[in-house]
Formats: sequence, C-alpha cells, structure tokens
Amino acid sequence: MKRILFFALSLVLILSSCSLFFQEEYGTITIDLEGGKARSINSSTGLPDLADSELEIDIVTDGNSSIYKKILASEPKFFQADFPVGSRLEITVKLNGPSSSWSAHNSHTVKEGNNDIQLLLNKNASSLANVGFSTKAAANTYEFNIAGKTIDISSNPLPVFTRDSRGRLYIAYKESSGWRLSRYESDGTQNNFAGSLPSTITGAPSVKLASDPITGKVYAAANSNLYLIKDDGSVIAGTSTIPAGPIAVYNNNLFALESPASTDLKMFTITEEGSGLTLTEAGSTVSVSTGQITISGSVTPGTPINVDFKDILVKKDKIYILFAKNSLPSGTPPAHYYSLGGMIEYTYNSSGITNHPQKYGFNDTVTAEDGIVTAGEANFYGPACFIGYDEQSISIADDGCTFKKVDGSVRIDKNVNRVFSFNTSTKSLYSYATENKWFKEYEESATPPPGTGKVLLWQKNTNSNLGMVYYQVDEGGYTGLPTTAFIAGSNISVNIENPTDVFCYDQEGNLYVVWNNTSNLYCVRRYEKNYDGSYNTENVKEQALKGSGSTYLNSSNPPIAIAVDVSDSTNGYLYYGYKDGTNTPMRISRWNKANFNTVMENKNVQIGNKFKITAMAANKEGAFVAVKQDYTDSPLRYKINILKYKNNGTNHGDWYFHNSAQSYSSGDNYKDENIFAMKVVNGILFFLIARQKGQMNNLSTNTVKIEAELWKTQSPLNGNFDNQRYQDLWKSQDEDHQHGYAPYRFIGTVPNKLIIASDGYYGDKSITGNEAQNKNKVLSFDIGSWTLTSTDTNAKFSRELKYEPSNVFEWE
Repeated sequence: MKRILFFALSLVLILSSCSLFFQEEYGTITIDLEGGKARSINSSTGLPDLADSELEIDIVTDGNSSIYKKILASEPKFFQADFPVGSRLEITVKLNGPSSSWSAHNSHTVKEGNNDIQLLLNKNASSLANVGFSTKAAANTYEFNIAGKTIDISSNPLPVFTRDSRGRLYIAYKESSGWRLSRYESDGTQNNFAGSLPSTITGAPSVKLASDPITGKVYAAANSNLYLIKDDGSVIAGTSTIPAGPIAVYNNNLFALESPASTDLKMFTITEEGSGLTLTEAGSTVSVSTGQITISGSVTPGTPINVDFKDILVKKDKIYILFAKNSLPSGTPPAHYYSLGGMIEYTYNSSGITNHPQKYGFNDTVTAEDGIVTAGEANFYGPACFIGYDEQSISIADDGCTFKKVDGSVRIDKNVNRVFSFNTSTKSLYSYATENKWFKEYEESATPPPGTGKVLLWQKNTNSNLGMVYYQVDEGGYTGLPTTAFIAGSNISVNIENPTDVFCYDQEGNLYVVWNNTSNLYCVRRYEKNYDGSYNTENVKEQALKGSGSTYLNSSNPPIAIAVDVSDSTNGYLYYGYKDGTNTPMRISRWNKANFNTVMENKNVQIGNKFKITAMAANKEGAFVAVKQDYTDSPLRYKINILKYKNNGTNHGDWYFHNSAQSYSSGDNYKDENIFAMKVVNGILFFLIARQKGQMNNLSTNTVKIEAELWKTQSPLNGNFDNQRYQDLWKSQDEDHQHGYAPYRFIGTVPNKLIIASDGYYGDKSITGNEAQNKNKVLSFDIGSWTLTSTDTNAKFSRELKYEPSNVFEWE
C-alpha cells in the first residue's frame, strides 16, 4: 500500500515538473503616447493634439499573424498586450488628425517583463486626406472642404493650392488687387501669415504652389522665379529662371515643366544660401510630348490632340504628371468632341530624370464614332489636379463630361465628377463618384442639327394691352401659324405682363426677349435652346433692366434694342439701349453664366446724344451698335452709323455708311434709311439696311415703298472700327418695290443661313380699294452664295401700313 501511494506521489511530482519546464514565458508590450516614450505631440511640433486624434496600432508577429487596434479620439492613447518572449514584432502606429496622418514604425524582440515601445512619430505627415473643392453658382467662386470645414474663395483665374508636411492647406487666389495667399491648419482653422507677399508674386499673371513632403518647406513660382515661403510669410527668392509650367518639390529637388511654349521637364537641386536660393539643373532636359493621344482616321498617323499639362506630384523616385483636353459643343461644330486626360510617370535619381515614361488612365490611340471620342469608365475624363496621398496611393480629381448624339446633334450627356486612386506599388487605377464639383460644371448643351432648325414668327396680340404673340415654326414652314403660341402675354387678376418685339439670340442659339412685367418694369427673359432647335419655356430666367442710377426701365423708358455675348467661359454680357426722352442711352449688364438672374455689374456706356440706337449685335470683341444721326438744321438730313464698344464700355471706333449727310426731302421724293437687323456669325458682322421711299402722313405722297440691302464686314472684328471695311452682298431691284422688302429682325439660328423677318409694304393711291398692301415675308439667304429665298407668311410682325380716310399713308 505504501509503495502504491509513493508511486502516485512521484507521478504527480514528475508531471508537475514537466509542466513547469515546458511553460512558455511572456513579456508585456506597452505603447503609451501620452506618458511614455513617444515624441511630444502638440502644435509646436507640427503634430496634432491627441485629444482630437484617433490612433491605429498594427502589430505583425513572426508567424505573420497580426493584431489591429483602433483607439478613438476620446480614449487614452495607451495599449498593452502580452507576447511570447523572443517574438519578433513589427509595430506600426498611425495617428490620424482631422485631415492628415502621422506614422511611426518599430521592430522589437519581446523580452521578459515589461517592454516599453519607443515610437517617434515623423513630423512630416505620412498621408494627406483628399481636399474637396467645388465651383459655386457665382462666377469665379469656389468652396474648399478640409476636416469638415468649408473655405470660400473668389479667384480669377483658378485658385491653386498645396498641402505642407503638417497637413496645412495653402490656397493662392487672385483678387482685383493681385494674388493673395491664405493658410489653414489641418483642422481647417485659418492661420495666416504675419507678413504679406512681395509684389513680384502678387502682381504676377499666374502663381504655382508646391510643398516638399520631406523638408516641410513650401514654395511659390511666379514670373519664372522660385520663392521659398517661410513660416512667418517672408520669402527667399531664387536667382535662376525656372520653367513657367506646373512644379513639384521633393527632398530639395525642384521639378518643373515648361508650358505652353514648350514641354521640357527639368530637374533642379535647391540650395538655400544666405538670403537666396540657388538652383542647379540636374541631368538632361526631358521632352514631354503634348500629343499624348491621337484620334485615328483616314489620315495617317491620325489627328493628334495637343493636351494641356495640369499638375505634377513627386513621390520617392517617381514623377507623376497629369494632362487633360476637351472639345465641347459650341456655335461652330468642331471636328471631334472629347473630354480626355491621363497620367504619365517618370523615374529619377540624383543624376536626373530617366526618359522612359509609363502611361496610365488613357489610350494612345482613340477612335471617333459620330464625331464623339469616348474615354471609357476606366480612363480619365479630365484630371484637374492631385488632391491627396498616403503610403500606398495618390488621389486625383477627375473633372470632365460625356457626350451623346440625339437627332443629329451632339450634346453634353453627363457631367463627370470622380476621384481616381492610383496604387503606386501595383500601378492600378480605380475611380469612384464624388459630390465635389471640382473646377468646372459642364451643362448640357448642343450643336444645332445640320440644315434645319426653328424660326421665330410673331405679331401683335388681339388684346392691345398684351404686347406680342410669338410662334415657333420649322424652317420653311412660314405660311400658317401654329394654333398654340410659344410666348404670349397674360392678364391675371389685373396683373398684366406682355412681351415686346425686342429680342435677340446669343452664340449658342439661346433666345432673349424683352418683357414688360406685372410691376410695369422691363426685363429680359432667357429661353434656353433645346437640342432640336426649339426653346424651353419651363426654366425661364429673367434679368431686370436698369436705367440711370438705381432706377429700372418702365413704360417711360422702353428698351429699343438688345444683344448678348456668351463667348466667355464664366461671364455673359447683355447690351441694351432704351429711350429716355429724345436720347437713347446704352448700358452693359455682366452676369454669371451659371445663373442669368445674377447680375454682377451694370454700367452706363457713354454714347453721344446725337445718336439714336436702332439695332445691336455682339460677340467676344464687344457690341456693335447701329445708330441714326439726325441733323436739325435746314434742310433736314441724316446719317446712319455703326459704333463699336468693348465689353468694358470703352469706345473702339465707328463707321459711317455715308460720307456726307443724306437729305430726307418730302412727298414722293422722301427717303429715309435705318439698320434694324444685325448679327455676328463666325466673326463676321452682317447687317441689313431698310430704305423707305415716299413720306408717310403727307397728302402729297402718292406712292410709298421700301427696299433693302445686305452687307457684311471684311476686316476682323477685333480691330478698331474706324478702319473697318464693308462689302455689299445683295440689293433689292427696282422691280422688287412691290415685294416690299423691309428687314427687321434676324429670326433663326439655322446653320449656314441668314433668316430675317421682313415687315414690309407697298402703297399706291392709284390702286383703288387696295392702296395699302402689307408685305410680310421671311427672307432666307444661303451664306456664301447669297441666294435669296423669299416666302410670304401669315405673321404680321410689328407694323402695318394703313391708308387713312384723310388720304395719307401710316406705317405703325
């Protein structure tokens, strides 16, 4: 019995000893950013406050197993865990601030007992969260978003920005007084400089910004010079001339692209010496082709697209360059429609740049179908700039559009706002949609279908208080009028509003009509052109017409002519003349193209009281104003002139149709001339002269008739109008008098044609019972051959000839 007990006791002791012998020993890992051996964290070091930051901890062991822990901003930045003694750990921590992250790494072998891990967070951010920004409704205004805060910026040209190694955002923007630079902390709080930029930067035509992620220094480029922007806002200027295109800086190396004069990519070493920067070019210049994309076709090797270079980013030993180009629907259809872009990658070392580019996000050769080149979802539509990065990837704002052909018309189908992410290790691209609008919102627009379109006809409302009634008809369909009006006045609860016969078109074919609204004030209403040539009446915007001072035009000051120019990318210009007693003043209204209702500036144009405005036309060069000059001395005489004004209101010359004043005379010998119809097409000003013969309201007049002439300018419209030359294209003949050609308004935007409303007449007292004959016609000229097609219409237009019981003719 004793032997059995002894054996059992011995077995227990042996098993216990074995268990103790084979037991694994552990050590405790401690990560304490608040009280341990981590780098001091506060604003003075450039690192974020712990209370506002979350901490990510990733620990990989020998066996490639891992532990991941996220500590929220509200929690203590403290972590402990036990690992077997002797284990090899790869420890990575990331401190996430409001818009940036800082990381640290430590390789550690676990020892017995407590292991305090020393982590020195890099003062330079390892990742910068994407900066969001959007164009706003008001022209030249933008909203930036960082760390949940919005920053409103106004700038023309586009603002530029960069992020420094602390995650701070720098935005350069141009006001009327010059360029300004604002700085914001990584949480979006503004932290501007104590000093101001030198005039060499503020007065420059363009400014570029770049930040060195290794040294933390921020640079500006202006007037082909490089400037170091110090933390207090003072600058150190470079002594060498640099390329004028996009720039990037990495580890004291400057990378600059010469654009648009040439496309040379250069690398410089930056040395800060005393009060200046010395730039030493490294290696040979690399030529970067603008013809990155070619449209294949019958012509070999195809049609190259000369792209614009947008931005540069350097990361480690790689240089990334963005480019983009678009061709959009406009008044004159282009050969191809496209919205394309891409990214090129170069490698460099201390000796310079290696000329073996890699290409991403585009195809070298593309094809056009129905004139449309499609980028494809996997490729860029219009890369604008780099907006952020982390250890593995870089982010790019993609700002473009797609196209669609409907009934022979190409239009913008969709606005594309995306973020592209490029993995720098795997070289893969992927994109996702974003609510950011970036720099440009592409509105749906269209080129008119070839050879057809809508034509505008009108006549007085049967209710004389309701102004005019407008109709849309197809080209050639002028005989009858539709049963439903396109535009008509209304009288609702004694609130009367009525359209006038003063209207015009812009270069895109949109229609503008002067109305008298319910407040007895005049306004212009804008009707957008649909892809089929008709006009949209559901989203009509209007702009009130100002007179002198703060007053608005009313029935005492009716508008007599308008013209609109929308050639600028951001601003539209409305020119108008109106009656003010015996004078006809002129004004210019500048509005934001995104919203016709938003008038940004309205100013008077100095036009002599001796001139009476009769018609207007406009394009990017300004306004062309037809005027009548009456002489009050005996005999009564007149001249007709065309004046030119730039869109800032300054006079740019004038032209007299007659070198000497013309006599009116009286009775059957009476003569009067006016220009009522003007239009600019493809940089040429067309105008028609109506010549009345025979005096109205005169008992001695037996015959009244009217004739017409079509003229065009011969010299470019950007020159002074004093030097302009003209060519007559068509004149009505004597036998045409009974046709009564009286050009009054251009009434269509049909390609390759001039279509005019002729509100004419013929009167003869000898034709008993039919003395007064109204000749309402539509005149259509083929541009080039100037062949006239004249078609009678049932539309009565604005005036009618009457033979009164008092034996006189009246035209009103």
